Amino acid sequence: MHFYKARLAIVFIGILVLSWFIPQTYWRITRSDYLGLSATYSPTHEAFVIRESTAVRSVLRTEDGQILNGREMRMALPFMYRMDLQKWNKFPITIGDRTFDYSQASQTQMSRLRPRLFNDPMSTVTVLLESEPEGASLELPTDLMIVTDTGLKFVRADKNEVLIEKGKRFNDALATAGIVFPLKAFGNNPDPLKPFDEGAFMVDAKNKVAQLKMVRGEPTVKVMPYLAPEGTRSLTVSESSLRHHYGALLTPTAVYLMTYDDKLQPLPLRNYRAESDTLTMWTTPLTHSIMKTRFSRDEMMGDFTATATNRDFKVIDETTVSYPSARREREARVQEWVNFFSPMMISQLTPTRSGVFFDVSFARAPMVTLLGNFVALTLYLIIQWILTTRGNNGNRRRHAFVRENALATTIIAVFGLPALIATLTAGSLMTSTKRS
Repeated sequence: MHFYKARLAIVFIGILVLSWFIPQTYWRITRSDYLGLSATYSPTHEAFVIRESTAVRSVLRTEDGQILNGREMRMALPFMYRMDLQKWNKFPITIGDRTFDYSQASQTQMSRLRPRLFNDPMSTVTVLLESEPEGASLELPTDLMIVTDTGLKFVRADKNEVLIEKGKRFNDALATAGIVFPLKAFGNNPDPLKPFDEGAFMVDAKNKVAQLKMVRGEPTVKVMPYLAPEGTRSLTVSESSLRHHYGALLTPTAVYLMTYDDKLQPLPLRNYRAESDTLTMWTTPLTHSIMKTRFSRDEMMGDFTATATNRDFKVIDETTVSYPSARREREARVQEWVNFFSPMMISQLTPTRSGVFFDVSFARAPMVTLLGNFVALTLYLIIQWILTTRGNNGNRRRHAFVRENALATTIIAVFGLPALIATLTAGSLMTSTKRS
């Protein structure tokens, strides 16, 4: 018996390509209309309201299923729809025993923490904005700031020039404040369109938390009166006119807000997993609404939880939101039957990490996979038998049928439809004919 090594290589390359192409094509064909769910605490209803969004419209309903019309929806979330309330001359608005004008109602903050923030390596190249610019707007600087294991480096990329003197000033300021490199976490918000700049935050080698700002070209370092929790791997910074918190520190199982009153405030979360959970927090002058969703390959439309707290983070309400059962069953079937067409799936993108990479996952519905592989193997044997019996030497080739197709059938039995297509394209992998 002789092997065709080049054809065998083509088959395995084809399996890799088709293990990406077939599942992606299947998901595009079977993709249903978009349906998004979210939950936000309503201070006027004193309960959560659920938003159901499709590609063409958005509907708000109460937890018991009552649909709110347009005006009721806006009155249920007065801080979110404050511009509509101002148009209707509803300000000042009284909620409970407190009254808010339009300016006070505008002091809100939206924070979103995605798994990729925790799973990705720490970003080491950014820009540090001038916190007190001459004009009203923030401006992007002409140099980059690079975080190294030994300190900060400033580089003019357009001139390929390292700003040694500037780097020394900033590193000396950090050393004077007692900051020790290498850093465990670092983050800032380099968006020049934000309302103001709070600089960068860092967690040093000894878990000190520090704020670094550039004020009129000079470094300003503030060491926070608390240490980062053990296990802190990342942080985020998000400025808001509400000035409630600078951002958040993330550990594998908890989130801590860095508040403006120099406290480290843990969020009241249950069963939080930073590597797979997305948190959305909507902060208003009265409450915090925290929504936690979990990415799972096995269940694309799983339940998600929503928690409401007062401004002191005492829980006032909790709810669990589920997608419609019919929609969940359909998505489950789609997830299951992709294994019929390909037992191995290759992805280049995932919600939990940034960038393009080679991510391999295997069948999660073994019986469906076995059925798909059996169908692919049966098709191959039928096609090969028909091809074998043709021609003048068909009788001789029938005697060698099993031996000549043993390798191909083994590959198809393992890799299913992708292997069938690749093998039929490459041709016979073995032959009993002696080479001259």
